[in-house]
Amino acid sequence: MLSRNKKHSIYFDAKCIMCNSFSRFIDRNDQFYLFEMYDINIYFPDKKDKMIVVTNSGFVYEGHAAMEFIFHSIPSLNKYYYILLHIPKFIKKNIYIIISKNRNLFK
Repeated sequence: MLSRNKKHSIYFDAKCIMCNSFSRFIDRNDQFYLFEMYDINIYFPDKKDKMIVVTNSGFVYEGHAAMEFIFHSIPSLNKYYYILLHIPKFIKKNIYIIISKNRNLFK
């Protein structure tokens, strides 16, 4: 689902405390208003264990790739992107899966 104003869309679990904290973190750092946030439970209820980003060109990123896209897109968060570049993909993927499956334990 693309927004009319051609922003990137982030779909996250709005019922999750950790996910809400992350979305507020993104919102505070998004100086150019590149992203809009949506509740994944409404649009993609079968994928609520993953964060999803739909770019303004229609490309879809899920999980750790969505986080990398966000960090790469927001200039003040580029430092996190460059750190993630040095971590092998299978490690990033597995860490993301472990955290996302246990995200409701973080309070």
